Amino acid sequence: MSSSLENPAVPDYPALVRFFLEPLLEAPDSLTVDCESMPNRNRVWVRVALAEGDRGRAVGRDGRTLQALRAVVGQAATVAGQRATVEVYGERSQSRGDGGDRAGRSPRRGPSSRSTPRPRRRDQ
Repeated sequence: MSSSLENPAVPDYPALVRFFLEPLLEAPDSLTVDCESMPNRNRVWVRVALAEGDRGRAVGRDGRTLQALRAVVGQAATVAGQRATVEVYGERSQSRGDGGDRAGRSPRRGPSSRSTPRPRRRDQ
């Protein structure tokens, strides 16, 4: 299903995703990459399916690995004059805030969590 054989200017999206993800996975043989394109709209959908245990590795901490994968595939698509969408099956449960990585942990609080500092109390 590689479109790079038909048109050398179009990237081989499945090979690109495999190159990016396989080194991170415990079961790289379970990686399935499906690519669907709509030439008349210059759109490409890349769907990735993984073993249950490897989803967290593919998404990464706070979704950083998946974000990087989307940036790389998106940039390759832009160079080819296309727009790309990368979807990971089961990604919502891992990175969208309904459990995922941070289950059982309290929300982050940092120095910017409060807009104005509290005045200090003076002991009398």
